[in-house]
Amino acid sequence: MNGQSKGWKQASFAAVIERDGCEYPVNSKGSGLYLPIIHAGIDQFHVCLKRWRRVFGLRVDLRQPYYSDDSKRISRFRKNLARRLERSHGVRDLAYLWAREQERAKSQHYHLILMLDGDLVRSSNALWPMIRETWQHVAPGGSVHFPKGGHYFVRHDDDKARREFVWRMSYLSKCRGKGYRPPASNDYSASRLTG
Repeated sequence: MNGQSKGWKQASFAAVIERDGCEYPVNSKGSGLYLPIIHAGIDQFHVCLKRWRRVFGLRVDLRQPYYSDDSKRISRFRKNLARRLERSHGVRDLAYLWAREQERAKSQHYHLILMLDGDLVRSSNALWPMIRETWQHVAPGGSVHFPKGGHYFVRHDDDKARREFVWRMSYLSKCRGKGYRPPASNDYSASRLTG
């Protein structure tokens, strides 16, 4: 593995990473990837693949109107969205990976991957308004962007879909934009579902 240490962060410029016996192509061009971030995402993805017949994955960008020293908004968003998903779709377990970034803008933004039971959630159409409303509730004046082609259905036996999903997830672990935060705040967080 081609890695370098940046404090607590280990960066990699490798085109493929291995996790739990699986090899995944990743998007490490440019600034490289922070391994703890992509490892946390893949670990949660593997738990989801063990729990559910298929995983519904959704990629979302959340922008807030002004800077904050902490990540309380994304935490409130995740908790509020989890409650709404349980009421509307019967979702009891929400797996996620989010990354905080800030480059030239005055406020940070978040990239988010949601992983849900694909038998309970079958379309992103119902989720889009729920996600927008929930983010507006916790970050009034903020915006939500749904990247084109940002939803996936992945079965444990579909290697192509697994690789495509991890490739998309690897964007969240890019080194560029990380670290512009107070020491008490985090660059990323992941759910802690267990298999």
